[in-house]
Amino acid sequence: MAGAGKQAEAALERVVREHTGEYIAVVEGAIPTADGGVYCTIGGKTALDIATRVCSNAAVNIAVGACAWDGGLVRSNPNPTGALGLHEAVPGLKNLINLGGCPHNPANAAAVLVHYLTFHDLPALDEYNRPLFAYGDIIHDQCDGELTTTLAALWRNGAMKAIARAIAYTKWAARVLKPRTTVPPSAGMTERVGR
Repeated sequence: MAGAGKQAEAALERVVREHTGEYIAVVEGAIPTADGGVYCTIGGKTALDIATRVCSNAAVNIAVGACAWDGGLVRSNPNPTGALGLHEAVPGLKNLINLGGCPHNPANAAAVLVHYLTFHDLPALDEYNRPLFAYGDIIHDQCDGELTTTLAALWRNGAMKAIARAIAYTKWAARVLKPRTTVPPSAGMTERVGR
């Protein structure tokens, strides 16, 4: 937005007043709640007050990143500011979409916005209010377990220990042993020839 300070505050007030239930609120960062939320103030208002007023009147609320979703790192003990994610700081929000991750993937936010603006509806969500198109499958869902079983058998038979020693030796050799010569590029080879 081009506006800043009073101009930005006036634009926000106008949108909340004139377009109740029509706008999309995007929240980034945890919301301090301790001591009435005084640990984050903007224009003399706490972030908690702003989020409560703006998000309660939004058509859709999007919590962008780990901190906005569940409080993230700043929520960990001892959490003197009482930092919480959007859904806990402002309970009962309708049409909440959580886009976790740190850093957040901006392609997911763009896809949610395009989906909502195109279909006037939220994308399919999981039990954490995350869009299934972005969070529905994890890499482990694609695994049939064969690789795990094979690696476990190799470990039991001592083969993995031998492989680990070979890798460690190779890294050591690459650092310590200096190549004597290099095959000239005119020969069509670029590999080093060692001792």
